[in-house]
Amino acid sequence: MKQYIFFGGTFDPVHNGHLAVAGRAAGIFGADGSVLLAPAFVPPHKDAGKILSFEHRLNMVQCAVSGKENLQVCTIEREREGKSYSFDTLHILHTLHPEDQINLLIGGDSLLQLHSWYRAKDLVRDFRIIVYPRPGEEPDKAMLRRYWTEEETEKLLSFVLKDVPLFPVSSTSIREMYRSGRREEAEKYVPEKVASYIRKNLLYFS
Repeated sequence: MKQYIFFGGTFDPVHNGHLAVAGRAAGIFGADGSVLLAPAFVPPHKDAGKILSFEHRLNMVQCAVSGKENLQVCTIEREREGKSYSFDTLHILHTLHPEDQINLLIGGDSLLQLHSWYRAKDLVRDFRIIVYPRPGEEPDKAMLRRYWTEEETEKLLSFVLKDVPLFPVSSTSIREMYRSGRREEAEKYVPEKVASYIRKNLLYFS
């Protein structure tokens, strides 16, 4: 049985923190090379008019994972179209790989909002959730128990990645660096090929 780790997100832009987390998850759970970085086609929690096109975000992820063992680009959310609900996407993956383990990789901030996701209870029931800490968003049992049963809470806290460096900036702050003229600072936090793609296509400069 293979392990597939689904790592979805806006990736606007993908950055070194994303790759560090994906690599750590691959080392622990996905030794067969199956961390799937999947740009959301229509992110349900974002204003679609304020993010880059899917194609630009996909191309940046392709640049980022090029030559990276255990990391793959996944375009499933474009192929099924519509809003990118994780529950639906993971069940499609399960249909495609019925004999394999499907896991969902999310950040600590998303964990605290997971109760608001589409079919959240079913998502937690059907799939293993792998959590990576985010700065200031450590998994908190007491907070989770406001929305989840004891059994669900224990499951959500069972697979928290350890020894993952907390990335100091977010995609939002990287975009702001570009827009405020701090390109060299921004490029410290993104893979070189991604930085080159951003410059070539004049992304985030206005």
